[in-house]
Amino acid sequence: MKKKMVGVIGAGQMGFQIGKVAKKDHDVVFFDIDQGKSKSAAKQLHTRYGDEIQKTLESDIIFLAVPGKDVIECLEKHHTTVSKETLWVNISTFVTLKDMKAVTRDASNMASCKIIGHSEMMSPTSQCVFVIHHVHPENELMSVVEAIFEKVGITIYDDESKYLEVNYIAAAESMRSALHVADILRSMDISYPVIEAAVKQILTGTASQFPYEEHDYFHDLVYQRNPGLKELNSEILKLK
Repeated sequence: MKKKMVGVIGAGQMGFQIGKVAKKDHDVVFFDIDQGKSKSAAKQLHTRYGDEIQKTLESDIIFLAVPGKDVIECLEKHHTTVSKETLWVNISTFVTLKDMKAVTRDASNMASCKIIGHSEMMSPTSQCVFVIHHVHPENELMSVVEAIFEKVGITIYDDESKYLEVNYIAAAESMRSALHVADILRSMDISYPVIEAAVKQILTGTASQFPYEEHDYFHDLVYQRNPGLKELNSEILKLK
């Protein structure tokens, strides 16, 4: 695959991870309105950054890793000045291809993706899922995007609007579970450091391994306490 210039607008957690994956095979340049962020990302990853956005806009592929309102503002300002050969890739949660097209009137060089999972899950060993909207360009640059994603996750194609709330539902329900655990432990007069450690267990440790393909004695103890979880584990595994 020919090396491409990949621009990342937004050097936050997700933008940083996209750049980290892309730089393995391509020339990456960051831009962030907070120059400290883009400079730091470029320094850590041994890539480039621009004090001005123009350098990033010269890329073959531009990842928009900024909040939704900034995606729209960026397209309003720069879409008409960038080469029509450039592929814009939105990864903002609440912006869809439909929103992008409402600004540009033309989505022929645009793709929109919903990333399910935290930025820390973008690794070969702990994979997230990239849901690319089923309407997208069919060209070499799109194949490059797919190859970048597939290094650290699973790529599927579907109507992205179905996935807008997935991360938020998962986060909200996890937080609700954490609060429930904390309330129970407080009622047992458990000290704060122990409560903190136990609450973190909800999202890490044993819980992060769910569903359990190979369970140990601790999982068996959990199943004894709540037999329904064993059945749930089995049902989740069947979906694979």
